[in-house]
Amino acid sequence: MALGGGVVLLAFVVALCLCATRAEPQLEAGFYSYSCPAAELIVKEEVEKVLQDDPGVGADLLRMHFHDCFVRGCDGSILLNSTKGNTAEKDAQINADLEGFDVIDTIKEKLEAACKGVVSCADILAFASRDSIVHYGGVPYKVPSGRRDGRVSIAADTSILPSPKLGLSELTKLFISKGLSQNDMITLSGAHTVGIAHCDAFSNRLYNGDPTLDPNYAAYLKTQCPPGSNNTVSMDPKTPRKFDNLYYRVILKNQALFTSDQTLVSTQGTATQVKRLAESYNRFQKKFADAIVKMGAIEVLTGSEGEIRADCKLQHSNRAPHTDAMGDLAAAKHTSDLIKTVREMAFRRGEMLLAIVVALCLSPIGTDAQLSVGFYSYSCPKAEVIVKKELEKALKADAGIGADLLRMHFHDCFVRGCDGSILLDSTKKNTAEKDAIPNQTFEEEAFQVIDKAKKKLEKVCKGTVSCADILAFAARDSVVHYGGTFYPVPAGRRDGKISRSSDTSDLPPPTFNLTQLTKMFVSKGLSQDIMITLSGNKSEAILSPYLWSRHSKAMHPEEIATSSAGSHTIGVAHCPTFSNRLYNFSRKASTDPTLNPKYAGQLKKECPPRSNNEVDMDPPSPLTFDTSYYRNLLDNRGLFTSDQTLMSTPATAGRVRQFASNSVLFKQKFAAAMVKMGKIGVLTGKQGEIRSYCRVVN
Repeated sequence: MALGGGVVLLAFVVALCLCATRAEPQLEAGFYSYSCPAAELIVKEEVEKVLQDDPGVGADLLRMHFHDCFVRGCDGSILLNSTKGNTAEKDAQINADLEGFDVIDTIKEKLEAACKGVVSCADILAFASRDSIVHYGGVPYKVPSGRRDGRVSIAADTSILPSPKLGLSELTKLFISKGLSQNDMITLSGAHTVGIAHCDAFSNRLYNGDPTLDPNYAAYLKTQCPPGSNNTVSMDPKTPRKFDNLYYRVILKNQALFTSDQTLVSTQGTATQVKRLAESYNRFQKKFADAIVKMGAIEVLTGSEGEIRADCKLQHSNRAPHTDAMGDLAAAKHTSDLIKTVREMAFRRGEMLLAIVVALCLSPIGTDAQLSVGFYSYSCPKAEVIVKKELEKALKADAGIGADLLRMHFHDCFVRGCDGSILLDSTKKNTAEKDAIPNQTFEEEAFQVIDKAKKKLEKVCKGTVSCADILAFAARDSVVHYGGTFYPVPAGRRDGKISRSSDTSDLPPPTFNLTQLTKMFVSKGLSQDIMITLSGNKSEAILSPYLWSRHSKAMHPEEIATSSAGSHTIGVAHCPTFSNRLYNFSRKASTDPTLNPKYAGQLKKECPPRSNNEVDMDPPSPLTFDTSYYRNLLDNRGLFTSDQTLMSTPATAGRVRQFASNSVLFKQKFAAAMVKMGKIGVLTGKQGEIRSYCRVVN
C-alpha cells in the first residue's frame, strides 16, 4: 500500500532524530548508507572507468576538490557553469586547465537514476577525489558526507586560491584562515606527487635565477619549458601517477617545481615535518587522509542550506517544491538542522502536525565508539541493500518471517551479546542456542534469510560483513516492513565462536513480573523504560525460554520494559507461554484476575488445556508495527504476565499510556532502544571472526 508523502516524511523525521548526537554533527561517514547505499560505489566505478582511459584525470579531480573547498567552502560551486551575467569559478584563469567536469556530470546522472535528489554534487566531488587517490596507490579513507550544493559561483572569488609563487608565511596565513594548520598545509601539498603543471606556473624560477632550485634540475626544466612556452611537465618526475611520498624527497633535494613547494623547507620546523613525511610512507598516507577529511569540512552547507542539484552544472533553483524532500531530510543530520528542515517542509506542505513532531527529537542516541553507522560504506557499500532485498523476497513468500528475525536478534543479543551465536548449528558434542527450547519455534526459513544474504555478500565482499550485522540489519528492515520507523544501524560487530543452549537461561520468560524483568534488563545495561519499549514489538521471542513463535513479542525492564515490550505488536505466541493465566492460576482464582474476562474466554477457545496452538500477540493488527499492544494493556488484554505487569506501577503504567496515545513517540523510542540493545556485549576489532558461513565457525 502506498504511503502518503506526509507519512513518509514523518517516518524519516523520527528516524533522523536518532542521528542527533555526533562528534562531527554536520558531516558523517556513511551518510547515504540507507538513502542511497550504492552512492559511493557508483562514484568509484565511474572514476575507475575514466582513469583507465585517461590516467591523468584523477589528479584534476583531486585539485578540483581543493579549489572547490578553498572558494566558498566545499559546496560544489566549482562545478557550476557560467551564465550570461556571471563568470563562474570553473572559467577563472586558475581553473582554466582543469579537466574532469564531465566525469562528475556522468556520475551525477547515474546517481539521479538510482536515487533522485539525494546525493549532492559536492559529495560526489569529495568521493571522486578520494577514489582518485586510491587509484594512484593511496590508502582508502572514509569520507564524511552530507554536504549540500551552493548556489553561487563567481570567478573573482578564486583570488583566494594559493598561488604557486607564494612564500611560507603567506601560505600559512591562508591555510589558517580556512581552519587548517601549517602541518595540514605541508601534508596537503603532498598532493603534488601526482599530476602535471604548466610552465608558466614556475618559469619565473628558471629565468630569474632562483638559487633554491637545483641547477641540474633547472637545466632539465629549461629544455621542457623554453621562454614563452606553456608546455606541461610532471610535478613528480619519477612517479607522476603514483600517490607516494617521493614529493617530499624531491623538496629535500631542492628539486621542487613551485616556489610554494620549496618554501616548505625554509624554516627548521617545517623542514623537520617534510623530512618526517619523506622518511615514512605510512605516516604520509595517514596524515594526508586526516588532512583532506579536515579540508573537506571547510564551510560546508548542511541541513536546509543550499540544495541538491539535479545537474551539477546548473543551479537547481527552479525545482518543484517537493522534489527534494528526501534530500532535505537526509541532509539534516543533527537536531538543529532537522528542526529547520522539517519546519520549512512542514509549512511548505501545510502539515502543521509535522512541524510539531520535531519536539519529540529531544532524546538523541549517542554513538558507541566501537560501532558506527555506515561501517560498510566503503568496504561493502551494497551490504544493507543486499540484506534488505533478500528479506523483502522472503516476506513476499511468508509475511510473518520478519517477526522471527526480530525476535532472533533479541535472543542473540541477550545471550553472549550481539555476536550471531544464535545462528550457529549444533555439533555432535554441543547443543547450540538455536536448538534450545526458547528458540525451537524459529522457522528454518528465517535462518535461511540470513544464509542467503550472507552467500550474496560473500560474492560481493568476501570476508567483510559479519553474520551478527546481517541479523541486526534484517531486524531493522523487518521493523520497517511492518510499518515501523527506519533507523540507522551502527555496525562493525564481529561473529562469536561459542554457542551453547544452556546459555539461553539468560532469556526473560513471559512469566516474569516487573521486578524480575527490570533486574534482568538492567543486568544487560538496559533500563526499565527500554524494556517497556522493546516489549511493544509484539514478537514473543525474547520473553520466554519455552515455546515462542515468530509472531510473539519481545523483551521487558523500565526504559526497556516500555520500549522493548513494544515488539510484541507483531507475531504470534504459543499457548503454553501464557496458559498458566487461563487455567489453575491460583487457589483463589482459576483465571488470572488481571486478564480481561472476555479476552480470557476467547483465549480458552483457541487454547484448550495442554494445546500448543498459536495466537496473535496483538489480535487487532498482528502484522502491523503500531501501538495497539499498549492499548491492549490498558484494557487488561496483555497476553503474557510479563506484558500485563507493565501496568503494575504508576511509573510504568504512565509510560504505557504515553505510547498508547502517541505512535510517533513509541516508534522513536523503539528505534533508540533497538540501537542500544544492539550494542550489548558486541565483539569488535580483532575479537571473534567474520564467518564465511553463518552456521559454522571458520
